[in-house]
Amino acid sequence: MITPTTLYRTTDGSEFRTHEDATAYESRAERLTAVLSRLPALPEHIGFSNGEGYLQHDYDTAVSVMNEVLTIMEERVGKSHGENGWDSWILQTRTKGPREAHPSWVGRLISDYDDKALNRAWSRFMCINWTTMREYGQQYYAAHPNEARGGCLNPEARA
Repeated sequence: MITPTTLYRTTDGSEFRTHEDATAYESRAERLTAVLSRLPALPEHIGFSNGEGYLQHDYDTAVSVMNEVLTIMEERVGKSHGENGWDSWILQTRTKGPREAHPSWVGRLISDYDDKALNRAWSRFMCINWTTMREYGQQYYAAHPNEARGGCLNPEARA
């Protein structure tokens, strides 16, 4: 027997079975957008995604924003106690910093929750080369900066 189902679609196209879940997601997405607004805006041209140019970041600002995103993520995923629990990845990233605890650890956790807003927010941190503090349009270029082309797209950050 086929039964009709009601789905609630959010601004970014995510779908939920209950109004409450959709509302909570939309609220979280808005909070993430507000937090990420402290970082330079991503360029809209396709070249950025293809390795043309980078955004220069200030380490302290990027880590502060990253920690705010981690707080929002903790609210979403809850706690799984224990040394090997999911929250230990969040804690290690928060305490060791992104130069020692690669952001991909948390990226793996986010992928399990199928949360577009968190994934989109966290991908910003995975695209940063934490040694040079340069953000590229793909994680590949953060790991292989010598293969990217072009220069700094936000020269005011270098002043």
